[in-house]
Amino acid sequence: MKNMVFAVAAVCAVHAALAAPWVSIEGTDLRYKGPGTVSAVTNPAEVTAILTNQLGVPINSIPAGTAVIQINNANNALNKIAPANKSSSQTFALLVYGSPGVLSVDCGQAKGDGHLIYLYVEQEVRKIMFKGMKEVLQVFVNNAGSAEGVQIMNLSKSSGGGPVKARLLTAPEVDEGAIHTVITSGKVKRLQSVHSGFGAEGSIPGAIMVGEDSPQG
Repeated sequence: MKNMVFAVAAVCAVHAALAAPWVSIEGTDLRYKGPGTVSAVTNPAEVTAILTNQLGVPINSIPAGTAVIQINNANNALNKIAPANKSSSQTFALLVYGSPGVLSVDCGQAKGDGHLIYLYVEQEVRKIMFKGMKEVLQVFVNNAGSAEGVQIMNLSKSSGGGPVKARLLTAPEVDEGAIHTVITSGKVKRLQSVHSGFGAEGSIPGAIMVGEDSPQG
């Protein structure tokens, strides 16, 4: 009987997580869905102070209107960022704490114009997915010791519409929607691009740096 009670409680917890409502992120045109708590900083001085001290390649230029969004207690579950109005043009940085499991960052796909200048993800994360992004400048995954490694999927489309061939760092240019720099302290399982690519674009540098041997990557 006790086991049955525990089983019912576990099922209820799963359903509660799946039924979590969308929450508007104050000061942005984005919203959040997941088990964690979300907040945003939009004051320019505070944004600069936060981003100056982040891991990875130094952030030398912070565009006007940038918001820093923070998710706490991501809780090894699906965490989603999406546009509140289906055509987001938000410029933002995203800090995710507490092993998100799966993270989806979507700024509206074909109509999207999302600018993500920095993403920090802490601890265990199996998959990170992007779509509807104009650009992703830097992704830092602090996953040292992860057994499996992280999979990063770029599903964003270039503004020209229609699929384009994915390109890597050796290519002369990368279409809009590219993820420019990926840094991990642990393993990488896979970097996958359906429409755009990874690496440099014009004057924007790009790099991929993996912290631990990734024999399955």
